[in-house]
Amino acid sequence: MTPTPTCSWCARTHTGGPERCLVGVLLVCGGRDYADRARVWQVLDRTARRVEITAVRHGAATGADSLAGEWAVARGYTPDPCPADWYPARLGYTSAPIRYSLEPDNELTR
Repeated sequence: MTPTPTCSWCARTHTGGPERCLVGVLLVCGGRDYADRARVWQVLDRTARRVEITAVRHGAATGADSLAGEWAVARGYTPDPCPADWYPARLGYTSAPIRYSLEPDNELTR
């Protein structure tokens, strides 16, 4: 059996070129009315051949988000739904600007 080579670019052991050095959470977002399941799955399958996916993050909404969640479960990836907090009761009527300003920090606290 031939050993898997160590990548000269990232020093990890894997086959393929530098495109296989991409590792991480795949973020999928799209329209709530998007319903082309075959296209979503085709694009995600192609992406999975090039990227080592650790989880599939989506907004847990209908449409593209739910299709990505279905794909993750079917392909054995960890789904990571992150529904938006659209309720102004918690943040007041300025919830959108506050929510968007907090978005980068959310990644650090996961």
